[in-house]
Amino acid sequence: MPHRFGWTIARCGFDRVQGTEETAHAERDRMAGIDLGNGHRLALEEYGSCWSIDPFVLLHNAVRRDMVDLLIIVESVEMRRGHLTLDDRSDLIEWWHFFQKIVTEMFALENRVFFPWVFKGTMANGKVDSEMQTAKGEIMFQQQQVSRKFVEISLELNQIKVLESGMASLCQKVRNVVIGFSYYLLDMEKRLRLLIEVRFKREDLSAVEKKMMTTVLTEPDGETIYAAILRGVANSKQLHHVKAYLSRKQRHDYPQWVKNLETKHTHIPRKFLDKNPHPTRSPASHATGAASPVPMSPRGHHPGSGRLSPQPSSLASPRKQKSSSMFGGLSPRKTTSQSLAD
Repeated sequence: MPHRFGWTIARCGFDRVQGTEETAHAERDRMAGIDLGNGHRLALEEYGSCWSIDPFVLLHNAVRRDMVDLLIIVESVEMRRGHLTLDDRSDLIEWWHFFQKIVTEMFALENRVFFPWVFKGTMANGKVDSEMQTAKGEIMFQQQQVSRKFVEISLELNQIKVLESGMASLCQKVRNVVIGFSYYLLDMEKRLRLLIEVRFKREDLSAVEKKMMTTVLTEPDGETIYAAILRGVANSKQLHHVKAYLSRKQRHDYPQWVKNLETKHTHIPRKFLDKNPHPTRSPASHATGAASPVPMSPRGHHPGSGRLSPQPSSLASPRKQKSSSMFGGLSPRKTTSQSLAD
């Protein structure tokens, strides 16, 4: 069967653990991401490359990593239709529920930590900054759209007795959510970058990032979610920077957090992948793996081939691409609502 995004999934890319080395070739493939069409790729942004949105990139990359895993699971379900088991259903439900928890925590951090901080910092003569207020309203509207779709998928998934029934419809809904959500993350970063850079300084954002990350650890499953967030950190220097928010004991315990994440969440895409017939190498499979830093070196993509070109291309970073921006002069309720529609 043809593959929706022009790639096929493979076994490789899952054997990486914290602290081990991987070849530069596999690293570049991992970061190439997945072509979602219309010039947009689902790929990690580079944490540390833009101070004004680093706190968001840190959170968003965790979700992007999981969305690649989700597409791998979906394709596995489609490839093995007729051979799915109750264990597959249980694994998918378990994975989805923790993914939903990560997304819920991300929204909570943005709404309970970032926006109160930014409104306090931009208050002038007792008045709220109107541009920031508008941005918050648009962002919260899209969060509600995403949350509604997540609830719909959760309900439908829980109602499916066996994966053979109703999966075609569910898989399409999942793909639509991935596309719409990836646009939302990118557009939020673009919009907030413009607003923040004219209102705050680098040290201001460092302070709120630290507060957001330390808040994570106060939440249920906070340590495991912290490990999930660090999956999207691109290199050892930046990983060390984020780990500096931890106490000495927490840094000592961090490898166990990674193992806990593997046990309850990141091992599941690997299980689906291992059951696939005739696995072939792909960029999507490289984007999953255990919690560890990955460099930002995307490579070009041959349309229709499902393989990466050996030369660098202009598709270096989604931030530099032209996409249907939710905030870029278009109606957010029109563009992203359509992306998140059935």
